[in-house]
Amino acid sequence: MLEPLGSDLWFADGGVVSFKGFDYPTRMVVVRLADGGLWLWSPVERTAALEGKFRALGPVRHIISPNKLHFLFLGQWQTAFPDASLWATAATIAKCRELRFSGALADDPPAEWKGQIDQFYFTNSFFMNELIFFHRASRTAIIADLSQTFSETFLKRHWPWWMRPIAKLSKMVEGWGHPPIDYRISFRNRASARPKIRELIGKHPEHVVVAHGEVVRTDGEAFLRRAFFMAAPVVLTSATLSIRPTSAIGIGSKSGTRRCPGMVGNGLADFRRLRRESCLTAPRSFGREAPTFRSFIHLPGVPEGGRSAH
Repeated sequence: MLEPLGSDLWFADGGVVSFKGFDYPTRMVVVRLADGGLWLWSPVERTAALEGKFRALGPVRHIISPNKLHFLFLGQWQTAFPDASLWATAATIAKCRELRFSGALADDPPAEWKGQIDQFYFTNSFFMNELIFFHRASRTAIIADLSQTFSETFLKRHWPWWMRPIAKLSKMVEGWGHPPIDYRISFRNRASARPKIRELIGKHPEHVVVAHGEVVRTDGEAFLRRAFFMAAPVVLTSATLSIRPTSAIGIGSKSGTRRCPGMVGNGLADFRRLRRESCLTAPRSFGREAPTFRSFIHLPGVPEGGRSAH
């Protein structure tokens, strides 16, 4: 029911909830802070058994909502732990006026967990703002909806047959963890997101806990590079791709792909492989912010010759 994942961090799975007619699994995270108090992220539906587990671990001091969709059970846990501080994004606070909040969260963590849990605030989508957290002691990234890792078993049991291939093609599945389609379509101004993604990946996460899907238990850093292909730098060199950097070929400019310097010989095959593996598959609907091939090859501040994401 409450499973440990690294130092002073646990997660617990809840029931299935419906959103826009589709079933979603739920999951919460519990962190024990340095003062012994508990930090509850995106709490699932309250049960007496789960509440008892928390009380055995320590006093619940903070309850966190990472975005405006993760509010369903906040009231239950605030009633159970009335002395705990309730924190959320400004959008959640505006939506849940019946609850008592201690403050709105953004990029800078409150003093209560600063230096223990980092947070990254993404306001790039008109659809929704979201906070991603990183627990330093366990090297765990904690993500609500910006990454989803549905298992094939869950999709077969809960999603209609016609939606399963869409989930797989959009890579909202285990091993890939891409954001939902509506998030991708509405995600703008990627230049402001890239430094945050780069900083998160630079912390070398070992684990990734998502609210909807399978937990990433090892090599979280590589997983995040795949999941955040739309904003994260994917560092590739001629050595990693076996490309002879001697000329250029044009590839499908009408499909949204730009001319790619330094690709001859096996370069075209490598490029097609990269497209299949989603490094370059951001949809054109991102408009002027659509990334070029070069933007995924190298970004300022990222050393050449870095490890390939694939």
